[in-house]
Amino acid sequence: LSEYANSKGFLKEKAYWAQFASLQIPGIEKDFPGITNEVKDSKSISFSLNEKETRQLLTGVNKAFGTEINDILITALGLGLREAFGREKTIIALEGHGREEILEDMEINRTIGWFTTVYPVLLDVSCRDDLARQIKEIKESLNRVPNKGIGFGILKYLTAEANKKDIDIKLKPRVSFNYLGQF
Repeated sequence: LSEYANSKGFLKEKAYWAQFASLQIPGIEKDFPGITNEVKDSKSISFSLNEKETRQLLTGVNKAFGTEINDILITALGLGLREAFGREKTIIALEGHGREEILEDMEINRTIGWFTTVYPVLLDVSCRDDLARQIKEIKESLNRVPNKGIGFGILKYLTAEANKKDIDIKLKPRVSFNYLGQF
């Protein structure tokens, strides 16, 4: 991976990740700055879907738009953030399994678990009056992420300083998303 992290082929990804440093999108503010974040101060809101609604969500909604369930859930997250914080654009941290096949000779079939990738994604939910278009916009945005985001961590942690001196990769989004799949 260290060799890959400094290869010409991989360093082409740098331009994609560099765009996040130039974005002027304020982070989500804390409700009560200066106050500690303790369990006693937390509040939970939950809901559940019945079997029919779950089936529609997992197999119907995404097929209607030619998307994956992740695209639908991330769109819903973006719309919820817009409603809660009044922002049409938010950068979130998206988490993935990290098993992208970036090296031809690397055999990972006999490994267990996730390698985990965490990378920034811009959620732009400015299509206020067209939910179908909004879902497609999020889908296309996610499809533009090179190699499902594995390169962000490689660039941040493994690429030599000389190869990343012109890029700021210090993003720390306040919202993180990880869809674990079906259990």
